[in-house]
Amino acid sequence: MCVVDQNALESTGNIENYIVSEANADNNYEHRTFTHATIYTNQCLLSTATVLILNNQNSWVKCNALLDSASQSNLMSQSLSEKLNLTYEKVNMPLSGVGQIETNIIGKTKTCIKSRFNDFQARLQFLIIPKVTEKLPLIGFDKSQIKYPKNLNLADEKFNIPKEIDLLIEAEIFFDLLKEGRMKLGTVGPVLQETYFGWIITGNLNFNINATVDKFQKRVCNITNVSNKQLHDSLSNFLLIEELEKERILSKNEQYCEDYFKQTTKRDELGIFTVKYPFNPEFKEQLGDSKATAIKRFKSLETRFTKNADLKEQYVNFMREYESLGHMTFQSTLDSDNSIENKSYFLPHTAVLRDQSLTTKCRVVFDASAKTSTNVSFNDIILPGPTIQDDLFSILLRLRLRKIVLSADVKMMYRCIKIDPDERSYQKIIWRENPNEKMKIYELNTVTYGTSSAPFQATRCLKEVAI
Repeated sequence: MCVVDQNALESTGNIENYIVSEANADNNYEHRTFTHATIYTNQCLLSTATVLILNNQNSWVKCNALLDSASQSNLMSQSLSEKLNLTYEKVNMPLSGVGQIETNIIGKTKTCIKSRFNDFQARLQFLIIPKVTEKLPLIGFDKSQIKYPKNLNLADEKFNIPKEIDLLIEAEIFFDLLKEGRMKLGTVGPVLQETYFGWIITGNLNFNINATVDKFQKRVCNITNVSNKQLHDSLSNFLLIEELEKERILSKNEQYCEDYFKQTTKRDELGIFTVKYPFNPEFKEQLGDSKATAIKRFKSLETRFTKNADLKEQYVNFMREYESLGHMTFQSTLDSDNSIENKSYFLPHTAVLRDQSLTTKCRVVFDASAKTSTNVSFNDIILPGPTIQDDLFSILLRLRLRKIVLSADVKMMYRCIKIDPDERSYQKIIWRENPNEKMKIYELNTVTYGTSSAPFQATRCLKEVAI
């Protein structure tokens, strides 16, 4: 950490109070009173890095991270969480550091971080708190006072400028980030350490620096833990039924899926649901030709059939049942198809064998992630929707609060729900039982395993039945 002794400053005789403007040098600070002085310091630079983090639109955003080998948790500032528009789960647990000073945890979320310089990527869980730490470094100084090789990729090019810290990376991953490269900058100066995020500069600043110092400088410590007693109390509260019924906060896209489901879902006199796909309007018109890929994949499947007669027999029986139940309908032969590219989609399909299954050993799966000629798949143009069910841990805890538990397996759960007829053109498949027949085009009439929105649509209908 970087700390300034105010008494030592006042004894130098070289002190001047001034207002730092936003245009002043490369120190783009807020409008507030600072003290400018030439001081001697043996304070410490902490390990900061600029990393990329994934937002809810699957785009990478730059943010400032502190690499902390003394932390037990990954932390994220509330401001960054709001900027990324991430969904999070509320957590009822305090976070404490030195002196057992507690910070309220807003929630926890998961997302990916990656390096700006290589393929390193990690999916981490973060605790969201109002603020991670003070601006780092605490002292702004001229980086030319540190002599280091200029050809290195620095993890934080602005290591000398105080800035908001968005993330704190915990000890569990800290040591996985370190690489072999290491340089000592002088006998008592800071150290250059190579990491997957680039080279970090950390250690003592043992020289006179022209420093821009906040007159009301604070001492900070980046150690976080939770005491045994607090953990015990928090877990005791968590076991209460009120704590298990957590309120889920939805992102903008998730809320859209929920609202769209309520507005468009129909239910007939037999209780059967008919749903519509929650299209992403930004990508809906970007679908290209998917027929060529579907034909190629189907011919590959037929080649597989020639080598495995038993597989073909099971596959044919599966597809016959699919059609007899009304879950798919014949439309035309391939040579008479006149589908409009961005208004339809052909799903490639293949077999998954499950020898241990007591019912269906051969299962046909459909690939809605197959790219079209525009490099856009069907899954790219629909929104997946929120997760409806609680996490497994909460479900298991809730089971212990009741004397009787009912368990059931919903047969063909997805296929119990119909897709609106106007949108079944996005669920076309190519099929024939024998290679000497013409290739036929079928439309799937129900929610299909392999589409990204299927889990939400099926579970949401189940919830509707429960309500």
